[in-house]
Amino acid sequence: MADKTEIQMHYSAQMNSHPHMGTVLSLMTAFALGERLASRFKVPVTLKFEVLENAPREKVEANGLVYTKMLSDTYVDGVPISEIHLRSFIRLLEALKERSGISYQLLTYRQFQELPFVRKTLLDILNREEEFRPIISPSEDHLRVRFPCRQCGFAEKSGETTIIKERSGEYHLVLENECFQHGKQQIVLAPDNKDFVDMNTPLRNVIKEALFIEEAKSRKALDLMIDGGDWVAMADFVVSEGLSRLGYSYVDRPARIFTPIIEDWSGAKFSKSVYVQQGTYDYLPGGFLNLIEFEREFGQVGLDKLWNDVVSWVSDPKKLFRNYSAEYLLQVLRS
Repeated sequence: MADKTEIQMHYSAQMNSHPHMGTVLSLMTAFALGERLASRFKVPVTLKFEVLENAPREKVEANGLVYTKMLSDTYVDGVPISEIHLRSFIRLLEALKERSGISYQLLTYRQFQELPFVRKTLLDILNREEEFRPIISPSEDHLRVRFPCRQCGFAEKSGETTIIKERSGEYHLVLENECFQHGKQQIVLAPDNKDFVDMNTPLRNVIKEALFIEEAKSRKALDLMIDGGDWVAMADFVVSEGLSRLGYSYVDRPARIFTPIIEDWSGAKFSKSVYVQQGTYDYLPGGFLNLIEFEREFGQVGLDKLWNDVVSWVSDPKKLFRNYSAEYLLQVLRS
């Protein structure tokens, strides 16, 4: 922090559900940590919340390939599913902003992929695909770049059908893929245009951290990424190697804090998919899976109890750098 004038925290989440207990506690940890850092270093602290509305929802198989439709292109009563879930996240973000005094900003995936730096860096990687492929897609012979059909919204998930159709200089490519219903589709990928392009998690994370590094340098900011503890492996080798090929040193990378994992009685990660299997977690309240249900069962008092406990985590490393059981959290809520 010696030469830094602000702290920019980053947190990302897929909009595939309402926030569940693990997500609620990770975000609480981020805001509680932001509050403590603001008090300690006397600089502004902001949380940038990255909205991943591009996560897949619908899936079909055709011609031996898997095609998916993004949450933002899948609707319930005329509203994108991503928007429905984002409303719950915003309600939680507002509640944590009020408790911590830490402000937040939203960055959707669509906004992210439109940034000139992001598009230019993606072009750099595509122009050096043979160099990056063993790092980002070691089991495949291509990078997972895709874009949805303009008519039906489906995109071929693996990016196997995506090809570079035309090159007009280093930073202007025409990409082509094939929809199983509507045939060949094309987009232009250039720093100054906004045709929508999607990419898988490892590729996106390399570009995302490169963006954070450049932004932090320009603002004299300390970048701090907040992730759940289950992201440790992804955060290390893949992103580090990818960034090094782009010319960034390891010391350039954002600082990282991994939040505690919530475990069930067996020591396994508390899982949404396991939760819904009949009888698995019958002893736990339904609010552990869904923020809306949590608010019905425990109200703001329940959020306050969790918040107060999480605040104690960030003041004591032995409480922060460990995991917690669902049973422990139930006792907190019933205290």
